[in-house]
This record gives sequence, structure tokens and C-alpha cells, in this order.
Amino acid sequence: MITDRSNECVDVVSVYDWESFRVGDDHYLLSAEHASQLATTTVSGSDAVSTSSSVIYRWQGVEKFVPVHRLDTPPATDWETFTTDSGQVYLVCANGVAGVSQLFRVKMV
Repeated sequence: MITDRSNECVDVVSVYDWESFRVGDDHYLLSAEHASQLATTTVSGSDAVSTSSSVIYRWQGVEKFVPVHRLDTPPATDWETFTTDSGQVYLVCANGVAGVSQLFRVKMV
């Protein structure tokens, strides 16, 4: 039974997916931005390559989720996370447009 419901708005442009993950005691949300206000297009050879900025949000308690990092990726359609036996966290970005996926290792500083 849900006894408390909290509503929070997060400014996004074109999110295809949300992924939640933990690093230590910290909770995060990661947006799969397919197009963003920060999207750019560059020309590489004869191909135009679009990038978007997927955003990582950290749970801050009273402040709720706050953006802490942007990842420039091709337009993202899905994010997945996994943790190795040694505790290392990885983020995998899937792209349904350019056919390029990316793997990121989470480094805590």
C-alpha cells in the first residue's frame, strides 16, 4: 500500500527512458534524452552526427533530485546500469538512430 506520494517535476525535452541506480548510499536517476535543448549536430565526413545531453540526477533529500552531470551521447533511447562483483558501476547508453552504443564507467570523486 502506498501511504505517501511525492510529486516532483524535472525539466526535460524528449526523454525516452529513465534508469535508476545506486552508488554506495546515493540514489540516482538517469534520463535517456533523445533530443535536448543542448543538442548539437556536427558534420563528420559526409554524415551529420547529432548529440544530446542525457542528465544524471542525484537524490538530495529535501532538495529532491538535482542534476549533477550531463553526458553527451548520440540521441539516447535507453540506459541500462550494472554493477560488477567488485562494486564498479557501469552505464550503457543505447542509440536507436546512429546504431552506436556507449559504455561509461562511473567514477566517484
